[in-house]
Amino acid sequence: AHRMGQQNVLGRYPFHMHLMINGNRSSLQQSTCDQTYYRCVSVHKTNYSLVRKNVAYNVSANCYYLEDGSEMFNRIEYNLAVYVLPLGTPASGGAQTGEIFTEDSSAIQPADHAAAGFYVSNPHNWVVGNAASGGWSGFAFPIFPYAQRLSSDLKMNPSSYPCLEFDGNTAHSSGHYWGDAGCIYFGGLLTDNGLFNYSNGRYVHPTMGMNNVSNLRTWLCNRGLSSWGERVELWNYEAHDVKRSAVLF
Repeated sequence: AHRMGQQNVLGRYPFHMHLMINGNRSSLQQSTCDQTYYRCVSVHKTNYSLVRKNVAYNVSANCYYLEDGSEMFNRIEYNLAVYVLPLGTPASGGAQTGEIFTEDSSAIQPADHAAAGFYVSNPHNWVVGNAASGGWSGFAFPIFPYAQRLSSDLKMNPSSYPCLEFDGNTAHSSGHYWGDAGCIYFGGLLTDNGLFNYSNGRYVHPTMGMNNVSNLRTWLCNRGLSSWGERVELWNYEAHDVKRSAVLF
């Protein structure tokens, strides 16, 4: 997919798994996205899909993207995201408080002001062996207090679900736009009151279990891992040339 996607046009993504609900045996494998205008792969109200061994380079907005917060039991494995660009002004702001954005013409999904290689709106997926280079963060786990837009009929709190697996991932050269950001970022809040509102600040996952992060490697980050709250466990972690290796706060 070369120069695909239409920036700030909902649903116009290079690859889009759309409203398949239970996407058993549906997969996207060994594909490429290059110089795309809006994301790389969107998984939208779809469960049990496989996104594996894909490469994305020079992408505007969140790249590998779980859209509404209802997406669970998907396997996101051995993918690469390189040179991911936030839309509009990159999110910054004060310590812990961050900055608040409302959807507008510069970003109809304001979380794209903090675009990540991997945007995981519901942690209840297998995220294994991926690599992220650049972006506001490499891997973002924003708070979704409810499933949004086309998934709003599903009465659930996506952020209450723990990671099924977050293992063997690597991230570098990100987390530098804001002092509390990291190559891996558990934080930020997206709400929808007719318009999307996003804050990159301090919000805590109300997780029913622990978010286990294992065999992670980070380097050239502001913070290797930055997480608000007490429900992250970090195992067998390695960090190099980072301002702070991990902040669990």
